[in-house]
Amino acid sequence: MDGVPALSLGPRDLGALRQDVAGGGIPLPSVLKRANVGEFSAVTIVGRNGQQETTATVAGEAVASSALTVRPDGTIELVGASGRVGNIIRIDVQGAKSAGTGTSYAVIVVFKGKTVASFGFADLQALPRTGVEGQEGPTLLSVLDNAGIKEFSKVTVKGMGPGRTGPAKAELSRDQLSKSLILDFTKQGTVKLAGDSLPRESWVIDVTQIVVDD
Repeated sequence: MDGVPALSLGPRDLGALRQDVAGGGIPLPSVLKRANVGEFSAVTIVGRNGQQETTATVAGEAVASSALTVRPDGTIELVGASGRVGNIIRIDVQGAKSAGTGTSYAVIVVFKGKTVASFGFADLQALPRTGVEGQEGPTLLSVLDNAGIKEFSKVTVKGMGPGRTGPAKAELSRDQLSKSLILDFTKQGTVKLAGDSLPRESWVIDVTQIVVDD
């Protein structure tokens, strides 16, 4: 769907790794293992140089020879056979499969064209929950708040339509968001956009991306 990677490690994930990286660096395979990634096709490292993003795609044997280190300014850098990428802001894993079974799942939040947060299923479960019409999960507003987004005009939630027959999205204005609009936990280990303020035929299943416009 829209080229979304199977797994994306954002600022929250990188922040959790920073202490370990500061101890002398951490091999890229270890980073993937901690994210419960067992199989993948490629890893794209995204850094920021001023206002521009820089990227490096690592695959095959190059993964084993790549590592993350901390620079003197406190930012995280990729070093290895695929080159260097400084000030890492995101790690996208293409074709990710969990070390157990199934596909690693995350809801990616995009603000002004850039990924600002990635919430795994456990991250979403850790947020305060609201019950609406037999559904339960964090409100969409709380997810945006935890991604650091306070002011916006429109939100587009992307995933699958009812019955999972094809891609779907719900476009919502700021005024349409309320405490009754939630990301409900499903038995498949994903979340769906649901709530009494949104017709059931407009609910979005297996949400993968929340795109926010200012």
